[in-house]
Amino acid sequence: MFEEQEEKVVETKEEVKPKRRPYVSWTVGDTEYKLKLTTDGICQLEKTTKCNLLTLLDTIPALNVMCGIIHVSLHRYHHGISFKDVKELVDKYIDEGGSQLELVTNVLLPLFEVSGFFSVEMGQTMSENVEMAKANI
Repeated sequence: MFEEQEEKVVETKEEVKPKRRPYVSWTVGDTEYKLKLTTDGICQLEKTTKCNLLTLLDTIPALNVMCGIIHVSLHRYHHGISFKDVKELVDKYIDEGGSQLELVTNVLLPLFEVSGFFSVEMGQTMSENVEMAKANI
């Protein structure tokens, strides 16, 4: 009358996403700066630039815009750095052999990744592509 039925146990595996780095480091001179854009900072920048920040990556942004992004991203870990200070840091970075293009590839792209604009996997792929492009220059 009553037949025994086997219970089926279905195991589900929750996908563990890789954790995002908490910040990106930018070294100028002997000082390491920690950069991270917060949601508030992103909103400030979008209000100022009147566009989504991802659209700025279609080309090399104006230096004023790059300095603004760096300035806002310093707020979380380095209070009190002025916009003028950031421009001086960029001058020093360039004097030490950096360039505006390297500012984009070595600072802004990793900054956008740690700030949640890209998935961790997408950020790793972009980093690999940037490294391959550098090797071909």
